[in-house]
Amino acid sequence: MQALNNVFHFIRGSGEMSMLIRGFDWSQSSLGKPEQWPLSLRTVLGIVLNSGFPMFLYWGNDGICFYNDAYIPVLGKAGKHPSINKTYKEISPETWHLVSPYIMQVMETGEPIQLENQLIPLSENNKKEDHFWTLSYSPVFDEAGLVNGVLASGIEITERIQAVHKLEESEKRFQNLVQKATVGIIVMSDENMTVEIVNDAYGKLIDKSPDELIGKSLFEIIPEAEPYFRQIANKVRTEGKSFSTFDQPYSIHNEGNRKSGFLNLICQQYKEPDGKEGIMVLCQDVTEQVIAQKKMEESEQRAHSIVESAPFPIGVYIGREMRIALANQAIIDVWGKGNDVIGKLYSEILPELDNQEIFGQLDHVFTQGKAFHARNQRVDIVVDGRLQSFYFNYSFTPLFDSEGHVYGVMNTAAEVTDQVLARHKIEEIVAERTKELAEANSNLQRSNAELAQFAYIASHDLQEPIRKVSTFAQMLETNLQKTDERSLHYVSKIKDSAGRMLVLIRDVLAYSQLSKKAEMIKPIRLGQVMEEVKNDLDLLIEQKMAEIIYNDLPVIEGVPLQILQLFANLITNALKFSRKDVSPVIAVSCTVLEKSRHAHYQLPFTKGTYYELEVKDNGIGFRQEHAEQIFNIFQRLHGKNEYEGTGIGLAMCKKIVQNHHGHIYATSNPEGGAIFHVILPEKQLRIPE
Repeated sequence: MQALNNVFHFIRGSGEMSMLIRGFDWSQSSLGKPEQWPLSLRTVLGIVLNSGFPMFLYWGNDGICFYNDAYIPVLGKAGKHPSINKTYKEISPETWHLVSPYIMQVMETGEPIQLENQLIPLSENNKKEDHFWTLSYSPVFDEAGLVNGVLASGIEITERIQAVHKLEESEKRFQNLVQKATVGIIVMSDENMTVEIVNDAYGKLIDKSPDELIGKSLFEIIPEAEPYFRQIANKVRTEGKSFSTFDQPYSIHNEGNRKSGFLNLICQQYKEPDGKEGIMVLCQDVTEQVIAQKKMEESEQRAHSIVESAPFPIGVYIGREMRIALANQAIIDVWGKGNDVIGKLYSEILPELDNQEIFGQLDHVFTQGKAFHARNQRVDIVVDGRLQSFYFNYSFTPLFDSEGHVYGVMNTAAEVTDQVLARHKIEEIVAERTKELAEANSNLQRSNAELAQFAYIASHDLQEPIRKVSTFAQMLETNLQKTDERSLHYVSKIKDSAGRMLVLIRDVLAYSQLSKKAEMIKPIRLGQVMEEVKNDLDLLIEQKMAEIIYNDLPVIEGVPLQILQLFANLITNALKFSRKDVSPVIAVSCTVLEKSRHAHYQLPFTKGTYYELEVKDNGIGFRQEHAEQIFNIFQRLHGKNEYEGTGIGLAMCKKIVQNHHGHIYATSNPEGGAIFHVILPEKQLRIPE
């Protein structure tokens, strides 16, 4: 019986897991009966079961897991306890994918792994909740020196992490306050505090490698820690009472270098299977957090000072009743009620705001937690004994505590009375000028209508006498067949002049009637337009032996008759001004106009697509200095005896393009001839008034 107790000494404790392991029938397990278990397994399992830290042991090729009483709450919340003779994957399949890489790495490399602030989603009450842990995965060697298991220990820091997150949310100025802490674990035995187990994280904390620490007294390595820590360590080891301290200053010396900071320290007793007592120490370096906390306090003091000295009004009101906790001199001066305002209610200081919606705005910000901003808001305040009107830009911003609850409202403001009154005056002047402009515009529209009516009547009335002159000239020419050649020449001159006059009058009439009504706008296939132009000009094209090239022309919106007239005029112009003995070649191409070039041409549509169409010919061309002149009505660069025409065709092109919110210009072709650039929108959008 005594021999059996010696075999089971590592599970003879009174803990729940010790009893469950003792009571389980291991004969059918891949591990066999406990008396067959290797010494290394029994030794480490003894440490696990007697530890106050949450631990589990992953053992062997089958990955059988053992855990201690401190680990029970982790499984108990998910209803997974007890779990005996099971693998980790069987116990916690939802976290196996997170844990297995570290276990396999330790099994393969024999190197420990330290994880800080590790997120582990655990199931509680049938739902997953995020938990944060500081974890250590350490290899367990068997009697042959091979890694046959992994010891995992950890400290849950969920509450602390959540507290830090809440601090980050409430103090946005200090988003970098909380950083990952370095966590170290060291296990020491006997009164000399001989290091038995130590991880890399602890070694880094004191700038030593684990090999330099194992088997040596802690106070031999860090003598400066002995005056403070020896008594605490012995008490934990002998009495079994845990010890913890937070934000504890520390300082160590290593090869002439001094390292100092702050620690969170937890000491826990443990007993080895042979009865030897020791302690396990968890160290967490919180130097950055402590320093950041001090900086935050200093920053808050600086912020308070900045508020006091700010040149613009700032006030802080606490509670739903809006009690004044802070008010700088600028806002006190605006209120005009003297300096004795701190601790009083906002409504008590400014009762005249009762019917001005401001009290309701403050209450809404406090209850809803959403900021309110006002611009150019009129506020009537009693100053020097009389109610006066002022204008402000002001904001009410909710203030949140560490739990996310609104505890007050911050009020910032800027007086803009002078600017608002000046703008009101400008608006009055603008309104008056707008009225005058509207009247002038109306008169202009009436004048334009009268002018268009006059042009139509004049053109129409002029056509009749000119037609008669032409008719009588033809009759006279017929009756004077036997007259001398000089008389016939004069009659011919009269006919030609009358014909040109008739064409001119018709062109003027067409020019005056160019318009673009919304109901006339339709989708236009420019390729089909070019086909119609070719059909209309087929005799002239054949006479000139001309070639007209175009392809892939887009569909646009516009007035079909005007667009047809536009391209007919451009093609006719190219045919008319062709070179002698050279067959005309006229090419029409199209590209999408880059957005960056819209402003250059002062195009009215800021959205949508513009196309740039080029009509290129190999004719006589023109000098570039005449590029704008050719679009003026009645402007000609050549004598009427050289090239027939009225000088209205390109002017009509320009007006048609303008009616369609586009742009037209011409350039001289370096290869000879001219290029006409026509920029038209894909859609006829409405121009904002």
